[in-house]
Amino acid sequence: MVTKKTITLRAFAIKGNKLSQRSNLLRQLLIQKLENSTTGDRRMRLNQAEAEENLLAHFSLYPNYVFGMMLRITNEGVSGQINPKLFEQKNICIEDIASEVDSNMSLYKDHYYFLLSDDKIVVSLPTERTTKDLQTYLNWLLEDERDNCMFELQPMISQSIPTTQLKEIKNVLIGSSTQTSLDSLSSTKILSLKNITKDLLKHIIQDTNTVEEIVESNLVRTELRIHFPKKVKNTSKEDLERILGATIAPISDLEGIRIETNKGTFISGEELPCKKKVEINRTSKGYVVEEELKQEMELFISKL
Repeated sequence: MVTKKTITLRAFAIKGNKLSQRSNLLRQLLIQKLENSTTGDRRMRLNQAEAEENLLAHFSLYPNYVFGMMLRITNEGVSGQINPKLFEQKNICIEDIASEVDSNMSLYKDHYYFLLSDDKIVVSLPTERTTKDLQTYLNWLLEDERDNCMFELQPMISQSIPTTQLKEIKNVLIGSSTQTSLDSLSSTKILSLKNITKDLLKHIIQDTNTVEEIVESNLVRTELRIHFPKKVKNTSKEDLERILGATIAPISDLEGIRIETNKGTFISGEELPCKKKVEINRTSKGYVVEEELKQEMELFISKL
């Protein structure tokens, strides 16, 4: 019996740090790199002290898109293994990952897919993960080609939110349970307002046990408020979406975010990202049908 997997697709705008950058520069450079590299050339080690790596393992090139699969591989765990000889190939398919244990093989940890156009990218990453690691990977992979240009993946804002409502934004409220991911090549640091609350209280109350009790009992609440002046009404929709996208980009859990408007209404953080849920058929071995996923991504990105 064929089963389906529900996947949430999210859309991001591709931005460069130079005004003169062409909108399709990332796609052009990526095609150039992929056509002249093996999977072994595309292995990015996250930290020299560990063997964990990110890898653009498989790609397909189309006239207007690049479809790719990202792998996280490591030396630890028993999820699945990759024969070293496969790194000499241009592509590694998910079916190439073996289940048997061999200490000479790299170990598969997880994977996700992306579809990249001239100025947008759609990913199948779980919603609790940011795209900072993908952004870091792409800039690393193209370091010799991009000539000091840096690319950013900025969350696109849902088209279901009316422009008139965006122009009424008064405050962005970030609750104490919200965590911000500060990703780098070597690690992911988590910034939590709850931890900031503890640090502040420790300067006021010397008794550490009392501070812990106050915080864990939710007797105090920390909330970060980002205020927008009235002149936001004169800001273009594109600039508002850019500002909001930059605000939520490093935040992995959007449940603790609320947008307050001048009319006293609220938009929840989970409503902000431009996303779409799709159901993809699985193969007999449980893998998603990649062509079906690619077409759903293509349909999604074509309507943005």
